[in-house]
Amino acid sequence: MVVSPEQSRNYYEKLTENGVDATLLEISGAQHGDDLFFQDTVKDRVISFLNKYMF
Repeated sequence: MVVSPEQSRNYYEKLTENGVDATLLEISGAQHGDDLFFQDTVKDRVISFLNKYMF
């Protein structure tokens, strides 16, 4: 495991505590960066997030 879910939760908590609009998406059964992250529903959420904040 490269990044534990707890690290992601802590990071998300600190971002939101400091007023940063953040989203935490946990994928049940997924390891860091495995194939479950490349589902269409996950990719759609990532693209939506990037469109909101990057373009």
